Amino acid sequence: MNAFQTRSACPVCDSANIAAIFARPYEEPHLRAALTSFYAEVGGLDYPALLGADYSVARCNACGLVFQVSVPNDTLLGRLYEEWIDPQKAFERFHQSPPPHRQAELAWEVKVAASLMAPSTPPLALDYGCGWGEWSAATQRHGFAPWGTELSITRRRHAEEAGVRVVSDDLLPNASFGLINLDQVLEHVPQPRETLALLAAKLHPGGVLRIGVPNGFGVTRALKRFDRELTKPRLGRLNPVAPLEHLNCFTTRPLVRLAAACGLQRVVPAWAVLLRGLVWPCGARAKTKTILRPFYLRSRFTTQLYFKRATAAPGT
Repeated sequence: MNAFQTRSACPVCDSANIAAIFARPYEEPHLRAALTSFYAEVGGLDYPALLGADYSVARCNACGLVFQVSVPNDTLLGRLYEEWIDPQKAFERFHQSPPPHRQAELAWEVKVAASLMAPSTPPLALDYGCGWGEWSAATQRHGFAPWGTELSITRRRHAEEAGVRVVSDDLLPNASFGLINLDQVLEHVPQPRETLALLAAKLHPGGVLRIGVPNGFGVTRALKRFDRELTKPRLGRLNPVAPLEHLNCFTTRPLVRLAAACGLQRVVPAWAVLLRGLVWPCGARAKTKTILRPFYLRSRFTTQLYFKRATAAPGT
């Protein structure tokens, strides 16, 4: 039974003007070895489920999005995120012992997003794909009532125990949320435009929608060094288009275009807000990233963006 579905048009702009730029069968030994090793850290793959399918990547000639053509169907995605990535192992590896500065960093992120909200916006926050509820906890400390959505049963229970109201998409009230967080989600979903359109409808006028995705700058060059990048930690520069998981590889242009199609326009945090309360972790490299982060968030190359409802309807 084929566990993959094919996307023959761009999932952002729906253009059929796409060009194939890379393909490799999942049964190819080098790719198989790399993925087996990669997922052994958090669980393990049932690799026979991938045989007969290709890891195939295309680029949209209209908007510039790089994306995987053959993507897991809902059944395979469910197995990937609840079985192959074992929730308990993932929690122990990435979340059980966060760095000391993590809570302060999340608080800073919430303050930056909240600074863009209109004064009359309700203090209701939605973390779409809330995971273990870390962002929701930060919004709660900032005075928001935290809501979330989460497909993983294990992660959902953990977030609920932390006080997050976790619901399904159909129970999200329209035009109600003053702050919506969509972090490390759009790259994973087969239909990113549908996801963002849904959330745009849930955003209160004057509210802010924050999007964060891996930056796909340079990924086309990385695909030309595919075998070399595969052997690096976290798949090296291939991570923004990682097989099975990162189905959509965004740079700023297609991300802003996607938001505009959903009736959203970019807003940029003020320098004073970005520079206030910066968190200074240990280590020279981490400190350098902290210094550069305000510049990155205001740049033309960032894939961590803030949006509000556009004053005009999309297409007008």
